[in-house]
Amino acid sequence: MQTNAVKSKFFHARAYPRRMFLIHLDCLLARGWFRMYLSVFTTTHIIDWDSHSLFKVYWLRYNLENLTERKSHARIRKRNSAFRVDISYFYGPTRAEELLYRKYFLSCGLDTHASISDALSYCSNRVYVFRSMAVRVWDRDKLVAMGIFDKGIFAGASLLHFYDPDYKSRSLGKYLMLLTVDWLKQNEYTFYYPGYILPGQPRFDYKLFLGKAQASVYDHMLNRWVAFSKEMMKPEPYTEDDLNAFYDVSRNHKYDKREFEAAIRWRRQE
Repeated sequence: MQTNAVKSKFFHARAYPRRMFLIHLDCLLARGWFRMYLSVFTTTHIIDWDSHSLFKVYWLRYNLENLTERKSHARIRKRNSAFRVDISYFYGPTRAEELLYRKYFLSCGLDTHASISDALSYCSNRVYVFRSMAVRVWDRDKLVAMGIFDKGIFAGASLLHFYDPDYKSRSLGKYLMLLTVDWLKQNEYTFYYPGYILPGQPRFDYKLFLGKAQASVYDHMLNRWVAFSKEMMKPEPYTEDDLNAFYDVSRNHKYDKREFEAAIRWRRQE
């Protein structure tokens, strides 16, 4: 592993695994790597080109043993108790699922993927190295929400959550997180990774609703997980030179097999 790169202010790495065992996903997640399309990557920052801004990335993790039911969780469960839920392996999107995602995409106003297939690089003739599960929420025979997560042996990581905007008042995005956590707990998993949060970007803060006191974030400088604190959510000032420096790091990164191999050898962290 290129230790100096990890310890620097800006870091970005990406790999395209052709084969990966379940334990490899656990190791990657524990090292602050995440899936994007058919690749895995890790980064310290993200550039928002619309605002020409640089944001620090905090990868988020929950130890499932420490998560307890909160009043806000119970309210969301009660609000959606009439809906039917099923959780099964995900082998690719159906037409109905793509239509639901499209409706969500058009309503959310975010710069994101236009389809499930785009988001996951799904194609029927490709071989996939990830094991994915789908959480579906039904109002009778109508699909109203869906979540997709990858699973390893000890951990699960959410990839997509979307819902029918007509049901926005139901907090279905958070409900999908609760359902994912339920499945992971029932199947004796240890960790849940809901993605990242960004200081100064409150649209990602919903991922903390499971419990801020139970949340951990990955510190690339220390190379380990640390307890979340509200001080982390204060935006850091960045200069134009900082933005350009990180852009150069992310653009010029060359795939180094040693980085990926070091990451998948990482032992499960408690």
